[in-house]
Amino acid sequence: MLAPVLAAAIWGACPAYLPGDPWPVPAQAACPVPVAGLIYPFEHADEDRDAVLALRNAERELAMTHALLAEVRDEWGPLVWFGIGAAAGAAVAWGIVEGSR
Repeated sequence: MLAPVLAAAIWGACPAYLPGDPWPVPAQAACPVPVAGLIYPFEHADEDRDAVLALRNAERELAMTHALLAEVRDEWGPLVWFGIGAAAGAAVAWGIVEGSR
């Protein structure tokens, strides 16, 4: 008499997947699933492949961005360019003043 009640209690305590529920659904031992563990959708292999591809693409983009930042780091900063512009402007002004005499 106790066995059917216990079986019904286990069956009722087991998680049931309903459309719209998030994956994976945890499954306990004795639950009516093929293997105890995590239940994945049939297309999980495609999703895993897409995730690996996205990680590879992100790694490539990160390496390219790192290389671009290394190039920019080697360039002169804005203060240097301001100094060069100020010196060029002063030289032109001095040339105009000296040329007008």
